[in-house]
Amino acid sequence: METENRSHKHLSLQERYYDTYKALLKDTREGIGLSREELRELNCLITPLLRQGQSISHIFAVHKDEIPCSMKTVYNYIEQGIFTARNLDLPKKVKYKERKRKRQESPAGYAYREKRTYKDFLEYIRKVIPKGKSLADYTQDDMTLLMNHINSTARASLNGRNPYELARLLLKKELFKVIGAKKVAADKILLKPAL
Repeated sequence: METENRSHKHLSLQERYYDTYKALLKDTREGIGLSREELRELNCLITPLLRQGQSISHIFAVHKDEIPCSMKTVYNYIEQGIFTARNLDLPKKVKYKERKRKRQESPAGYAYREKRTYKDFLEYIRKVIPKGKSLADYTQDDMTLLMNHINSTARASLNGRNPYELARLLLKKELFKVIGAKKVAADKILLKPAL
């Protein structure tokens, strides 16, 4: 009997905690959780410091006892125009571009792939030498010319530079003479079978 009373009290305590939790959760999700006076005081604390170039994380580290909300909430208040400080007062916020979502290709956009086979893929022409074509017909001079054109092509992954420029920084100059590596002028690069 005594055991039953204890478990009954324990359950009612759990129920009270749960009810308190639900009420707190509801309150925190209902708009701004601070009074006008609290918002004014918070604005008077944060805005001048932001305008001095301090970061919000720095302000939180120094004034954590004076700030009655989370860092995310402060960012939201600034974004919503509740504070005098604006996004322009946050140096990093202005630097970052908003992320773009990848566009999903619609099923209608796959029409160009219809009726293609694996054989078509194998026969796909490369930029200069067709797949499956023997390299025996090409001389060393042909391969060197091809290498020079390919390695003189600028790459986004190299910040607009080309592999030739990168190699010049890392390798000895004598090697370039031995293998015949030369930079091709940007407007002269040809990456077609006509090369």
